[in-house]
This record gives sequence, structure tokens and C-alpha cells, in this order.
Amino acid sequence: MPSNKRKLEQVAKALAAVSPNKVRLFFVMRHLKENVPRTSKMLDRHEFRLLRANLIPELQRYFLDLLNTQLTAALAKDGVEFVEYAIIDDTLDKIYTYPLNNAKSFADVIDNQIKKGVDIPRLQSLAVIKPVIWAYCISVDLPDHKTPLYSFRRITPSKVATDSKDLKERILCHFDTSDARLNIVKGETLSFDDKVDCLCLDDLFYVLRKTAFENLLGMEEEYKENAEEMVGMLKEADIIEGIDALSSEVLETSTYLKRMAHICRNGGCGELTPSRVERMMETAKKLNLPLRIKGGKLLVENKNDVVLVLRMLDKYYLECMQTGEAYGSHAKVRLAKAP
Repeated sequence: MPSNKRKLEQVAKALAAVSPNKVRLFFVMRHLKENVPRTSKMLDRHEFRLLRANLIPELQRYFLDLLNTQLTAALAKDGVEFVEYAIIDDTLDKIYTYPLNNAKSFADVIDNQIKKGVDIPRLQSLAVIKPVIWAYCISVDLPDHKTPLYSFRRITPSKVATDSKDLKERILCHFDTSDARLNIVKGETLSFDDKVDCLCLDDLFYVLRKTAFENLLGMEEEYKENAEEMVGMLKEADIIEGIDALSSEVLETSTYLKRMAHICRNGGCGELTPSRVERMMETAKKLNLPLRIKGGKLLVENKNDVVLVLRMLDKYYLECMQTGEAYGSHAKVRLAKAP
């Protein structure tokens, strides 16, 4: 079985030779489900629907060249690694892999809509999709491959312009070199860029742009649920003085949401006991950190307290087994000890 890198190298080679008429374009719309209870999880509140767009040959060629260029550039980076998706990781060049079945409601776009290819309405007007447009998908039938290659790019309503009389909508112009004037482009227009957020092949996502991919799948909503779950566990454990201050700070900040979700998924919520607080105090004293304690609890009153407490919960402070030197890192890979 070929490695992930070898598989994508074969895809890049196929893209360079495939006919443009094998390219299709779909628009992905996100809708709020009807009659959704207010108590339901955020991830259960939305569904995705597709529209298929007819393409002229020039656009088919454009999207085909775009995919080939983006994939080739990603594979050409020195030392590029293929690793399983992680919420927080280091900044080295990586292509993350993410199973399609983990994508929850978004997986329906591929599993039950594009793959089946039936009853997908054709796009009739950009005005219809402008309020709910979420992404677009480029599908390419590859030779000698059972399933197509899918790529996704997140797109916002600001990229769509219609003939609306609303003056708040931006005006699209082009420069006419024949008379050296700007003219308004009338009609419905859509702006594409030269980026691809992810590829999907054989039920596995290959993530080229991590933040955009997370936005595409609505992961921040999932992170918020993880953070709320962790705040609840901290309240129950009763080891923090000022839990409301921590909660309000964390739940309103994207970076903190990701850190809380990372902690929740990597076991940082375990052993929330007074004895762990004592070990945190020992760590703080050893490294001369301003961890504050009140009545045997972690004291949180400001943003600096929040950062330090989250680091403690995330087991951020490490010691090199070879030199005994202390380090700090959110990105960690658990290793098995030798028997």
C-alpha cells in the first residue's frame, strides 16, 4: 500500500494529464436545521446542501491547473511530513491527515451527496446561495482510480456580488484599457482565489491549510463544546478560586478555546485533585512562575492567571530526560515507555 506522500505524488502526476472535462464544481451551503432545540449541541444544528455549477472549458482548465499547482507546491516543501491531525502542533511543514468519518455532519457532503451524484440541483442564481454559501468543492475524476479527488475551499458571502439594490454590497469594477476607464461589472459575480484548503481521497482528508480546514468543518464550535465541558469539570473539582473569571476569558477567545479542547482531548482534565494542585505549586516554585494560590486553590483573577493555569493543566512544563533542562510546549506526542 503506497504511503500518503507517494499517493499524492501519483495524484499530482494524474492531474497533469487528466482532461479538463473531468472537472466538476459544487457549491456547499450551510443551513440551520429546522426545529432544532436550543439545548442541542452546536455541531448538530447545521446541515449542508449542494448545488452543481455548469463550467465552461476555460474554468475547468483553471481549476485543474489550480489543484495541480497547489498540490505540487505542498509536496515540494523540504522535509514535509504527513501526520495525524492535532489541535495544537509545532509549526514545521506538515500535511495533516483527517479521516472523513470524523468530519461528522460535513461528511454527509461527500458520503451521501457528491458520491451518489443524484438529485443535486443545478445552480440557477448566485443571489439564492449568497446568504448561505459556505464552501466550494472541485471534483476531478482521476484515471485508474475508483473514486474522484475532492478539494474544498471555504468561501464567504462577501465573495458574491449580485444585482441587489442594497448599497452596502460591494461594487465590482473592471478597467477598460480601450478608453482607460473603470466600468461597473453588471450581473451576478463570484470571486475565486488561488488557494485550496484540503483534499479528500479515499475517505481521508489531506489538510493543506489547517486554520481554514478547521473553519470549514466548524471545529471552533466543537472546541467551544470541549471547553464548556472542561469548565464544568473544573467547577465540579473545585480546585480554582475564580472559575467564572477563567470561564468568561476562555469561552470568548479562539486561542484559549483551542487550548482547552487540546487539554480536554489529551487527558489534562484527569486527576483534578488537591494533590495535583500541590504538584503544580512545586512546578511553579521550581521554575519561578507566578502561580497564585488561595485557600489551597488556584487563584484566577486576570489574563495572566488564565494563561498560567491552562499551561499547568496542559502539562506544558517539561524536563529533558537527557540534560534535566526545563522546556515549555503545548505540542506533545505521548511515547510508550520501554518494558
